Amino acid sequence: IGTDAFRGLAISTFVVPEGVTSIGARAFTGCSKLTDLYIPSTVTTMTEYDNPKCYFHVDENNSNYSSYEGVLYNKDKTALKCFNLGSIVPDWTIPEHVIRIDSIGKGNIVRLGVNVEEIGKECFFYKGPSKLYINNAPLKYIKDNAFGYSNAIVESAINLPYIQQIGYQSFIGVANLSKIDLGATISYIGNNAFKNSNLSVLIIRSIDPIAISANILENTPISLGNGFIYVPDESVDTYKSASGWSTYADQIKPLSEYVES
Repeated sequence: IGTDAFRGLAISTFVVPEGVTSIGARAFTGCSKLTDLYIPSTVTTMTEYDNPKCYFHVDENNSNYSSYEGVLYNKDKTALKCFNLGSIVPDWTIPEHVIRIDSIGKGNIVRLGVNVEEIGKECFFYKGPSKLYINNAPLKYIKDNAFGYSNAIVESAINLPYIQQIGYQSFIGVANLSKIDLGATISYIGNNAFKNSNLSVLIIRSIDPIAISANILENTPISLGNGFIYVPDESVDTYKSASGWSTYADQIKPLSEYVES
């Protein structure tokens, strides 16, 4: 099934024929009457998951995908492939068996399950008005463009105590993000990670500065001199002279001086 194959058609139920192996991008975009989509055992690839606001029904013999209560998962249900039932389930908590989120459709309110470790690439990129609660979540990985130019994140202040990697442009253009607290486990922050956001407080609890590009905070209150980076007290001088971080030397302060507002 190719790109845009059924775009905008007035179909309510669609059964993908047995033998079809792939479903192309935007195949069901604009199918506003679609309520049920049946996926056969032969489908191995779906390019884009969040188009149809419908119930997914996956053949139990499919080796790549599965479904439960209308939600699309990978085979062992550790990866959420699509949830887009906001009009039916207005406030949904992701099940405990999910470790990774790949796609949440527009207009959904979602709370992370206790075991979610990863937000997938472009999961919320340019999407709204979905709402996601992530403060104090056990997240370890936020992939490239995960929240780029999205209003999905509800909280303006986020604490990520277990985070290890923040990908390229992960929070670019996120207007309501004003504070983020990264635990000592952080090992990677990609280029432009917070560019064009409203980030005014960045807390880094890692004693040793990780390598960064100076553009991670471009056009933020911090880069404009109106915000600060707080690091462990014993590491202030090290951060001020470290590659990338030295660009913001005047904005780097000891963590002991941070006062919760």
